[in-house]
Amino acid sequence: MFKEIKEKVYCLKSGVDGPNLLVFGGIHGDEPCGVYAIERFMRELSDGKWQLLNGSITFALGNLDALDQKKRYVDYNMNRMFGLKNVAIDSAEYERVRMLETLFDGKDAFLDLHSASSKAPDFMMAEKIAFDLACSLGPSFVVSGWEKFADVGGDTECYANSLGLKGMTYEAGQHDDPLALENAYKVLLRFLAVYGLIDYEFSIDAASTMILSEVVLKKSDSDKWLIPVENMQFVSKGTVILQLDDSQFAVPFDCYLVFPTASERVNVGEELCFLAN
Repeated sequence: MFKEIKEKVYCLKSGVDGPNLLVFGGIHGDEPCGVYAIERFMRELSDGKWQLLNGSITFALGNLDALDQKKRYVDYNMNRMFGLKNVAIDSAEYERVRMLETLFDGKDAFLDLHSASSKAPDFMMAEKIAFDLACSLGPSFVVSGWEKFADVGGDTECYANSLGLKGMTYEAGQHDDPLALENAYKVLLRFLAVYGLIDYEFSIDAASTMILSEVVLKKSDSDKWLIPVENMQFVSKGTVILQLDDSQFAVPFDCYLVFPTASERVNVGEELCFLAN
């Protein structure tokens, strides 16, 4: 039922005028939730559980080499390469990113499905252009403010927004948690239903909202966490959380830790975490 237009890129057109949507999964190769949600929906569509009522949908699996190896990336973080033509030119990811960029043309909205290495509630990253849409999909949290960190950049969501699409990044939970797999699948169904592509009724609770305020970058190979951390973990003002080079870092305000990453998985100059409130 789906036409494979590129390797692991699938498109289905209903034949009826309507929205044109784009969904990614597996931009990071150790994050199975998006791949699971996409493949489950395509399988159920083929089995007749769902009917595409109007518009069209394109699904793409991201970093194929990293997915095969079950690692975040091979040479370079694919989610720091979109729209940046001079970054990681010699990487295994480069040509795949350039191809994936072409899929945004003519689309109305974009959803990128992710998961985290540590246990965490689900949340949606969305800026003003897609904030109301994100809230309508029922995540536990909606987090904005990512666009302020231009020095990070290169992610799929910001790339979509720069083209005028409503772009969102969904963090479903911990990689292998069955609940996270189900979260990703349900958000995908809601995304399609909100745009009228499928008939799927759902109810949601109001999402809590927060704004990213600060990014903490790795300064040296000796940097380390001084407390156990989980994604979306609350910490009080003044709590010392990291050893950064030759000094300790204390959070300057009550905040949540967003995307805290083990120091050994981060290169110098990359993000150890974001602070949100």
